[in-house]
Formats: sequence, C-alpha cells, structure tokens
Amino acid sequence: MYFLAGTLIVIAIIFFMIVSRGFRLLALGLLAVAGVGLVVLLAYLRDENEARRQQMARQEQAATTAISLDDIPLSDVSLTKEGSSWTLKGTVTNNSKFDLAAIRFLVTIRDCPPNEACKTVGQESTVTRGDSYSISDRDRTVVPAGQVRLFQTYLMEFKNMPPAKSPKWEYKITEIRAASR
Repeated sequence: MYFLAGTLIVIAIIFFMIVSRGFRLLALGLLAVAGVGLVVLLAYLRDENEARRQQMARQEQAATTAISLDDIPLSDVSLTKEGSSWTLKGTVTNNSKFDLAAIRFLVTIRDCPPNEACKTVGQESTVTRGDSYSISDRDRTVVPAGQVRLFQTYLMEFKNMPPAKSPKWEYKITEIRAASR
C-alpha cells in the first residue's frame, strides 16, 4: 500500500516537472534550500562532535594528572599466585584532594639465579579492582580523598612464563586515575 502511494507521488512529481515550468522552479528552489540546510546541519554536527571530543580529552587529561605518585603511598604490597593466575594486593593511602578511581601497574617477574644476570621471564599490565570500582564505571572510587583502602588487581596470567629458579618480582605504577567529577 505505501509502496503504491510512494510510486504515485513520484510519478506525479515527474509529471508536473515536465509540464509545468513554475513547478520545476519551485522544486529546484526547494532542493537548493534542502541542500543548504543539509550542509549547515552537517557543519553544526561536525562542530558539536569536535567540541565533545575536546571536552573528553580535557577530562581524560584531568583524570590522569590530578593525583601524583607521591600522593598515594602503597604498603604491604604482595604478589600472590592463585591457581594459574596472579594478583597484586596491598594497601593504598590517598593523600590527594581527589578521589582515586584506579591505579594501573606493570608487574615484572625476573629470574635471578646466584652469580648470573637477572632475566625477565614475565611481564603484565593490570589495574586495581574493588567492590566499588569497575573499568566501565569510572565515576566510582576505590579510595576517597584522605582515606586508606586495601586494593587488589585483576588477575594476571603471565602467559608463556618459564619456571624461575630464583624469582623476584617488582611493580611499577604506570597510571593513576582520579574519579570523574
């Protein structure tokens, strides 16, 4: 039914464009106005998208620079193996003025036999997790400003890690993320 009505309308428009000079001019004028409107709309949407992108970049910059490494001392940090997975655990104190949302770590395991140079046998990046934090919800916090909390990271697998005779591990904080405001 709609197809038939649409076909009849198109045929009528074609007919009137052929037989009526005034209708042709009106149709071309409306087409030109619609074209200009489309160009203006696309320019507006492009500007809005660019403004949104810049706002997100500013928020990302603020989230990753608001808290310094000196503001979040860690203590009692341990690397534990649970089955085939590993977890970094410890205590974090948030001495900053901002709520802490996440800490990203680079954990490295080295084999350091006596009288030999240490060799890296495993390395993996991980991020803190908690009951009040998930990667998709960055507005929730792990540690409110001025408070202390236990932290735990997501599981790490250290795939293809060979057995180590004298394993030693270390961690490095690679990113500190403040909660969005």
